[in-house]
Amino acid sequence: MRRLAWFLFGLTLAVALCASFHDTPAIFSVPHPGLEPVLHEIAGIRLRCLLSGDARDLEGVYDTTTVSGTWAFEHEVGRVRYFREWLSKRLIEVVSVDSSLKTIDAGAGGEQAWASICHNVVLTYRRRQSQALNHMGVRTVHWMELVRMDGRWLIRKDWFWDPLGSSSRPRVPAEIEPATAPDPDEVPVAASGSSYNRTAAVEYADRYCGVKTGTSTGRYNPRYRDFTNLGGDCANFASQVLADREAGGLPMDGGWFYEAGEGTDAWIRSGGFVGHMLYNGRATLVKRGKYSAVAPLLSRLQPGDIIAYEELGAVKHVCVVTGRDADGRVVVNSHTADRYHVPWDLGSEDDHVFWLIHITG
Repeated sequence: MRRLAWFLFGLTLAVALCASFHDTPAIFSVPHPGLEPVLHEIAGIRLRCLLSGDARDLEGVYDTTTVSGTWAFEHEVGRVRYFREWLSKRLIEVVSVDSSLKTIDAGAGGEQAWASICHNVVLTYRRRQSQALNHMGVRTVHWMELVRMDGRWLIRKDWFWDPLGSSSRPRVPAEIEPATAPDPDEVPVAASGSSYNRTAAVEYADRYCGVKTGTSTGRYNPRYRDFTNLGGDCANFASQVLADREAGGLPMDGGWFYEAGEGTDAWIRSGGFVGHMLYNGRATLVKRGKYSAVAPLLSRLQPGDIIAYEELGAVKHVCVVTGRDADGRVVVNSHTADRYHVPWDLGSEDDHVFWLIHITG
């Protein structure tokens, strides 16, 4: 129980700082003059290991004499293994990376330090044997505790929402080739008279996804409360994409609405959002199933539709379909964790269940 309590305490601090960063234009200065380059060095090592698939350099970044440091180290090693496996199974190679780090707040005293950092990463990638380039972006906001040992700063604790998978034994299913074009007899048709503006919905999703790239400033829409510290902001973001006047423009209803900084369960909770959309005539279910069952039916989804992710019998996450990459893969945007044009199955494994949801109005 003590270990769980420490985890929840750290996660609460992390998401609270994350929420503050989304709404606060200024970045706090770092009071410890030697800490800023350390944070950049650590971020650089972790990114290099992730892209190379070689986790050996991570051993010199974490304090593995503590339980929390060991957890953080093992999670990062799992990320490296999972991402390497996913790239291999999807026949993808990363061509280049654009990485930027912002310090939200930090401090140090004696041999201990703490920091909250925001790491924005945009990857340019291509399918092997293809010259077509694609771009995807992710953002992580970390709450870290560090300790100075043998002249080096090491991570003792690290909490963050992870947009990638982490697994010591990754189980990424073999890729099923996406359809190059939707079958017109299979594509769901929006309800007659639907006011859903899919083009504006995708533009909004790109602008406010939280990842700094393209038209996005790297911030959430300040007109909405950030629910990250209350379990996640993914459904709140998807609801905005569907309903905001600058986005999809769907009318709210009695069970699905946002007002004065509060949203209904269907507005802010993944399970409530999916249930409301399906059982109140706002959407149709194209397919629910594991990767092999849903992958052949992705051509039925259109930009502005929804993919939900189920684990252990409960919907845990929702993403907005924002289009397809140059090789035909469906890509998605989301909050908590923040994603921009990320292939729809990145971060999932063969035991996950997907819901393909077509918005009708």
